[in-house]
Order: sequence, then C-alpha cells, then structure tokens
Amino acid sequence: MRTIDEGIEILTGVPAGVRRDDGTYEEGTVNYLVDRRLREMAETMRGFQPTTVK
Repeated sequence: MRTIDEGIEILTGVPAGVRRDDGTYEEGTVNYLVDRRLREMAETMRGFQPTTVK
C-alpha cells in the first residue's frame, strides 16, 4: 500500500475514486459517498440555529 486510497480499496473492496476536473467523483466510489455525506452534513450545519439558555 502506498496511498490511503489503495488502503480504502483493499479494506472495502470498492474503488476509492479519483477526483475529476470538476471536483466530483464517479458515482459508486468510496470518495463519492464520503463527499456526498460531507455535503449533507454541511447543509445541516448551515441550517443550525443555536439556542440560548436563560
């Protein structure tokens, strides 16, 4: 193993995926799934409104 992506592929049996020129990953790759989840989490955080406790 030389890269984290190689390790991911060995451990999961799923291609890690290479970032395309437009910043996306091929659907069905580990990096695609990670990118999608991080975007979902970022959207959730954008909508977060902290409450103040009195």
